[in-house]
Order: sequence, then structure tokens, then C-alpha cells
Amino acid sequence: AGRALHEPDFVPTHLAWLIHSETECASCRWQPLCAGYFKWPDPAYDCTGVKQLFASLESAADEITRDLASQELPSPP
Repeated sequence: AGRALHEPDFVPTHLAWLIHSETECASCRWQPLCAGYFKWPDPAYDCTGVKQLFASLESAADEITRDLASQELPSPP
């Protein structure tokens, strides 16, 4: 109807509430990336699978970075 579904500060407010409520977000290494996304609308959601997915993506990105670095061409003379 032409209006926002949530307040403009919804994400930081929601994350602050999750941290204050001592959900797993409080100590999660993926907090800067996720910002509590998977805890909406259920703050009790178990993020184990999401954390595993993020770790797998990080591992794949690291492997690609190493592969690309090992294939860099030497600088021309």
C-alpha cells in the first residue's frame, strides 16, 4: 500500500534485540554477514545448518583464491 513493511532501522534493531536476548547471534562469527536474518521471524531458529553453509562457502572462496594466486602470470621483464 505504498508504505514500508518494517521501520528503516529494523535490521540493526532486530540484531541488537537478538544479542540482548542472548541468542546464538551474540557470539556468532557470521553475525556481521547475517545480522540475524535467519532469526526472523523465529528467534529460536537453530542456525547450525546456516553456519555450516557459510563455512563451506568461505572454504570454497579460500580455495579459489589460492588457486588463482598460484596461477598468476609473472610480470613481464
